[in-house]
This record gives sequence, C-alpha cells and structure tokens, in this order.
Amino acid sequence: MPAAAEPFRLPKGWLARFGQRAVVIPLAVGVLLLALSGWLFFRPSSFADRAVLTSAVIDDVDEGAVSDAADGLPRWDVYAVVHYKVGSDRVQSRLTVGRCQVTCLFSCRKGDTVQVGYDPRNIHWVVIAEGGHVPKGPGIRWGVVLLAVPGLGFVAAGLINASLP
Repeated sequence: MPAAAEPFRLPKGWLARFGQRAVVIPLAVGVLLLALSGWLFFRPSSFADRAVLTSAVIDDVDEGAVSDAADGLPRWDVYAVVHYKVGSDRVQSRLTVGRCQVTCLFSCRKGDTVQVGYDPRNIHWVVIAEGGHVPKGPGIRWGVVLLAVPGLGFVAAGLINASLP
C-alpha cells in the first residue's frame, strides 16, 4: 500500500510568515510612515521651485496668541495680511512674517511693500521671499525625522518578525 502523500507546506522563514499579522502590520505602518515623511520632505522644496516672486503690500499686521515654553519665556507669531497681483486679479492672503521670543524687532508696518513668493497652483499659499528667493525650509525638517525614524523601526520589526522561525 503506497504511503499517503504529505500536503504541500511553505518552508518556514520569510515567505511562510509574511502573511501573519506580526509581519504585515509593522511593515504596512512603516511603509505608510516613510511615504508620509517623503511627502513632507519634498512638499516645501517643490513649492520653492515653482514659486512666483512678486511684490505685495501689507494691509495689516497682527500678533498671535502668546504661549509659554518650558523655559518660561513668552513666544508668539507675527502675521501680516498682504495683497498682490496675480495676472489681473488682486489676491489677499495672510502669512507669518516672524516668530518672537520675549521681544519682537520686526519692522513690517501697514503700507510697506515686501517681496513674496506664491504658488501658481494655489495663489493664496504665500511666503516672504528672503534675498530674492523663496526659502526651502529648515535644513532638518523635524516632522520628516519624527515620521521616518519610527517608520524605519516598524519596517525593521516587520522584517525581523518575518525571518524568525
């Protein structure tokens, strides 16, 4: 009497464990966090690359709410409402002109002309142009770091879980 054939089984290891929750969930979360951090990284750069420079007139200057940091020093933002021309249209937008701590030394006043850059895809997204160009943002974008590091950790955890027997 012939022996009964054994059913086909996937070998233990990476492929066999890939469908398990201990692998799929960390990998999915990690890939999602890495994709989001990549989007955050390239978004300001692409804005700076496509920004159109123009002159704007300050219509109003106001200060945001004061918040106390851990060091006890007051901090607040200063905003300006500006208008500028896009083609034949007059556009009005609000933008941050600075951040203050304890004291504020901004010289922006109502009626001043400043150079701004706006996004042709969204003409209300506007920033102050510094030195004739739109800044690309800080050297290290902390939002990117705060998403990428855990993202890499989740991907590593998923791959480690997949390789366990």
